[in-house]
Amino acid sequence: MLGVTSLASGLAVMAGLAGKGIAAKIAGSMNKSILKHSNTFANPIDFDTFLLIKAGSNPQKRVVITADGVQALLNRKVSIQPDLEVRFYVNKHKAFNDPGISAITGNKVIPRESYSHPSKVRNHYLSFYKPDTLPNLCYTARADNVDIIMIKKTTSLYHILNTLKQNGMNYKIVDCAFCRSTITDTALEYVGIEMPAQDALLASSV
Repeated sequence: MLGVTSLASGLAVMAGLAGKGIAAKIAGSMNKSILKHSNTFANPIDFDTFLLIKAGSNPQKRVVITADGVQALLNRKVSIQPDLEVRFYVNKHKAFNDPGISAITGNKVIPRESYSHPSKVRNHYLSFYKPDTLPNLCYTARADNVDIIMIKKTTSLYHILNTLKQNGMNYKIVDCAFCRSTITDTALEYVGIEMPAQDALLASSV
């Protein structure tokens, strides 16, 4: 299902729509929730396209990005900053089988790929991941002493890393918990899932 969701997100970006109405509703709801949950479990910081949920001392200087993702259409690369490690929990061109945010923050899942300076990674479009809720992410950040990024409206990995750098957020580890499929990958995956089901229906009707 994450692959299909990524396909929808990618097509929205292609069309330049990016779900502005939905994003506005999500942002409005988040603004109310930020006030309610600040200083309860964690301290959410509101940036233009995402929330940075900070909790505790974060000794690892680690942040987890939870999002619905798809590889950018143009082959734009994101440079990894010095002293930064960017980790992915799914291989290239694959959908992310979400184990739950606490499995990522609690180090119960092993990263599949890791990149550091001077490497470059493919840029990804990122959008709000529907299972995420601010109260749950605030609690998880506090429990595991790790910062978490929650997407408010369509953005990109490049934009997030650049925004963090510009605001002096000098993390050592950025964990990417999102799909890495391309729009073509997710379309082919969807066809692969649907076609056998249709064949079975046709066979049963013969």
